[in-house]
Amino acid sequence: MAERPDGSFDLQYDDGEREERVLPRYMRLPGAASAPLSGEGEDEPPWIVSLRARAAASSERRVRTLRQLAASIRPLEDSLGTLGLGVRLVDEKSGLPITPDAFVFLGVLAAVQLYILGFLLAPLVS
Repeated sequence: MAERPDGSFDLQYDDGEREERVLPRYMRLPGAASAPLSGEGEDEPPWIVSLRARAAASSERRVRTLRQLAASIRPLEDSLGTLGLGVRLVDEKSGLPITPDAFVFLGVLAAVQLYILGFLLAPLVS
């Protein structure tokens, strides 16, 4: 988290996402209730309160889905480790997939598997 001269903050979340120029009234301490830091919010219109609740629920669903993906990727990561390939597909600190690397690697792995399958089936087809 870095403070800007205008009083806003640049944030980096555990899942790797970044947000710039966030005002303190939209921030809360980790583990705190969903009330903003500044004490504002009691006078907010109901639609803003509802929107905040939906955004928080959406974020929680996203992290939960990413954790499920990480759990399904870990066995592949372990298998590659036994083959001597030290590929990290899940971040140790956050427990979330290293999204660009994981998806690129899985795409390359699928392409290699298709190539090998084509190579093995070529004698049978001709």
